[in-house]
Amino acid sequence: MLSFDWIERSQQAGFLGGTLMGVIVNISVADLGVTVVLSAVGAVVSFLVSMAMKRLVNGRKKGAPHQGGENRLTNG
Repeated sequence: MLSFDWIERSQQAGFLGGTLMGVIVNISVADLGVTVVLSAVGAVVSFLVSMAMKRLVNGRKKGAPHQGGENRLTNG
């Protein structure tokens, strides 16, 4: 496992700060917009697929004939 114990705290802070600033500076507003749109589309598609699968599974259960051939409706 990689450990940064041998690096002083000030150097660790400088490394992390420089890395974060380098990443933040290179992210444009257009990239953020694309990310938001793609995440929204992904969430909607995921929801629709899960609902379709649920309907498909429940439809198969309702349409399947009962085992034993007897009517299972009882009162009380």
